[in-house]
Amino acid sequence: MPQFFVEQLKHQTATLKDRTLAINVPLEVIRFEPKAYFGFALKEAAKIKSIVYKLSPATSYEHLALEVSTNGSDWTSVKTEVKDDAVRGAVNNEVKYIRISNTASKTLEAKLDLLKVELK
Repeated sequence: MPQFFVEQLKHQTATLKDRTLAINVPLEVIRFEPKAYFGFALKEAAKIKSIVYKLSPATSYEHLALEVSTNGSDWTSVKTEVKDDAVRGAVNNEVKYIRISNTASKTLEAKLDLLKVELK
């Protein structure tokens, strides 16, 4: 179910509990190469309420984009806000793919503290 094109995250697992999909976060600092992304590919489209992620340092947020898709090729940016040191995006749509992409032209290094998707 998780879909990672950030090498260090490709073996991470995810859990679904109480309509919340969450990644088991790694302990080490992650290197996000330019245009690299990580996220979820759901087995089938589902109604997503919100997506929350947290990285340290929070300065990484300005170079990351949260996107969703129903087909894996046409992506829509999700409007986000930083609240309580985490990025929060309200989706309220049916999607099959969720990704967070590095939009910077340089490699970012950050610790992934949280990634969860709330299903309706």
